[in-house]
Amino acid sequence: IPPLASGLRKLRIPTGRATDTGNGNSDLETILIRQISYQITDTLQSAFPEATWEFAEPLRLSHLLDGDAIRLSTRNTGNHNFAEVSMDEYGNLHLQMLTVSALKRRGDKSASPDTPKVDPASWYSLIGKPFLVEMIGNLQAKGHQKLFIGEQGDVYILNGKDPEVKGKLEHFPPKAYWPALLQVFADDELEAAETENAVEITWA
Repeated sequence: IPPLASGLRKLRIPTGRATDTGNGNSDLETILIRQISYQITDTLQSAFPEATWEFAEPLRLSHLLDGDAIRLSTRNTGNHNFAEVSMDEYGNLHLQMLTVSALKRRGDKSASPDTPKVDPASWYSLIGKPFLVEMIGNLQAKGHQKLFIGEQGDVYILNGKDPEVKGKLEHFPPKAYWPALLQVFADDELEAAETENAVEITWA
């Protein structure tokens, strides 16, 4: 599964002498790391609106520029508690979610009056696709040709007319985002359609 790519903005770096800030990085490095941090946050929160994160170890910019994978500790990111970020030779950031240890499931928080903004493409890359690739593979091997995703993210098949829940997709986009989500599915060659209360995905 390809990681989500996020292009780096071109930064205008002021000329002048680079000084050490006391954490092993020069002031110019600190500016660049801060800009990269903003982009990591934007990407994470496009899929997990309440996500926060920290570098697992102090970051040296040279490690990122060398293409090394940098480990992040994440919070409020569903079943994931870590991520890795790396940079390719074109200056694009690549972010991949990880689950290193099981997270305790928390009770549902009271609904916010403001529906958080969701990027269906980011949600699919980080959450939906890894889950659906495995789920569809398992169901297809057992002769099934479709599944449904309910408004709360419950993934189910129909046993006659009765739904049989097979799993749950975390942070499934609200119904207002389903048209955009269907296009994301189509771009990944998944046949999907919106029913009254669910998204139906079929395969041959």
